[in-house]
Parts: sequence; C-alpha cells; structure tokens
Amino acid sequence: MRQQIDTGGLSFMEIRRKDKYYVDKSMLIGDILSSNDSGVYLFTRPRRFGKTTNLTMLDAFFNLDYKGNTWFDGLEISNHPEFNRYMNAFPVIYLNLKETKAECFDEYVYRIRVLLYNVFSKFRYLLESELLAEDEKRAFSEVINKTSDRYGLRDCIPLLCRLLERYHGVKPIILIDEYDRAVSDAFGSESHRPMMNLLGEIMGAALKNNESLQMAYVTGIMQIAKESIFSDLNNIRVNNIFSIKSDERFGFTENEVKMILADYGHPEKFEEAKSWYDGYRFGDAEVYNPFSIMSYVSEDFKPESFWA
Repeated sequence: MRQQIDTGGLSFMEIRRKDKYYVDKSMLIGDILSSNDSGVYLFTRPRRFGKTTNLTMLDAFFNLDYKGNTWFDGLEISNHPEFNRYMNAFPVIYLNLKETKAECFDEYVYRIRVLLYNVFSKFRYLLESELLAEDEKRAFSEVINKTSDRYGLRDCIPLLCRLLERYHGVKPIILIDEYDRAVSDAFGSESHRPMMNLLGEIMGAALKNNESLQMAYVTGIMQIAKESIFSDLNNIRVNNIFSIKSDERFGFTENEVKMILADYGHPEKFEEAKSWYDGYRFGDAEVYNPFSIMSYVSEDFKPESFWA
C-alpha cells in the first residue's frame, strides 16, 4: 500500500507519526549546524514551498520535549553521527506569527498577547521553581494573564530564555514562523508602521544581544530590509531565493519529482508535470512547487493550477 499524501499542511511530526509520504529535507539541519550552531538565521521563500514543514522538523530534532522519538530514522541526517549531540537537547521557544494577522494595531497587540500566552503556558512549570526571583515570577505571570505593557511584550522572550537556561542548564533555541505575515498583510494601512515598530522591538530584544539564546531560526516570505525590524540585527544570516547554500532544501528538485512519480506508479508523467509545475529556481537549484506536485499526484495525475 502506497503512503498517503498530505496536502493540508501537517507538521513534520504528524507526517512522520502518521507515516505520510515525506521527501527528505533533513539535511537542512546539517547545513545549519555545520555553519554555526549559535547563529541567527532568516530563511525567506514563497508560500507553499515547505518553510513550515522544515521549521517543525527543526523543532522535532532539537526540542528536548521529543527525546526518544524515531521520526528521523532512515532520513539522511541519521547518517551523520556528528550531529547526534544536538538531538532533543534544547528547550525550544516556538512562535507562529501567522497567528498575529490583524485588521488594526489594537487587534495586533491583542493577538501578540495571546500568542505569548500560548508560548509561556507551555513553560508554567518554571513558576514552581525556586530558581525564579519574585520580580521574574511577576513578569511571567503578566504574560500568562495577558496584562503585559509594551515593554513587557518587548522583554518577555529574553526573560523566558534566561529562565529556561537557568532551569535546564542549556540555552534555548527560538523558532519563529512567518515573522512578516501580519505586517505584510497590513502594508499600506495606517496600522502598518505601529505593527512594524512593535514587531521590530520584540524581535530585536529576542535575537540581538540575548546572552541566553543558543540559536534562532526565522522564516518569512520576504526580508524587510529597510524597515525597523532588521535595522539593528546585524547578526542575522539571511538565506533567500538567490542563496546557493540550502537551495535544495525548499521545494522539490527534478530528481525528487521523478522519484515521487515513480513511487506512485507513473514515471511517464514527468514531462507533463514539468510542463505544468516547473519554473522556479532557488540558488543553483531548479525546483518545483511541492503543493502542486503532491496535489497533482493525489488527484490521479490530472493537471490543474493548484497553486498560483
């Protein structure tokens, strides 16, 4: 029986748990760790090219909450024992900023508070620790109670990093998905600039001069280069559609498309798939849109414009 295909955006963990078809992109982990295991990375790609799947893969690999998992068995990264010491060795702070999409600035602030509440709620056990000072517990509780002012919102991620390092004895990793979703959707509105300023303050505090940060990985559609978000982040490494390193880790290469079609019994469909879904290039790699290819296969090889 062939593996089922997911086109609904399951996380890497769910894909592996449910034995869905997966195209191995695990060496993105190797690319990052062989570059700098304490770096701050921004990976920008268009939507529907696997950014979130790859980010949840990093979460599955690094997060100590998943210690003992077998999701990487048989994947390429498992052939590189030099990376074993990093596996499930860190607390992970995961921020999905797609959830902060808002119509106005006040709604944006509210959604930021809800997002941070959800993040901090996973670490409530810190409040029971004798390692926390009373003022730290108050600041933590303000996030949980959604009462943090602007300065509290700005400083809460560095606070959480310090507390996690103190409790676990290792610095945490920060994963941020779709950092630019809300501000790009609000472009041209009067809320755009206030959103940009607040997001810039939060990300600047979390990613710059945060001595309790092990590594950070950020995804987005674009790099907002001339705005306040990255003006002070001279420590960030940007990987975009022109970057050669990791160019094959997003989207499907031609060989991977041929493998998929062969696995589902129709290698002869390659030229049709190529005529419909080729046309992207990241770095030196010719790539295909994954959502379109997997939709094409799951729809019995009937070509349509699945993604535009």
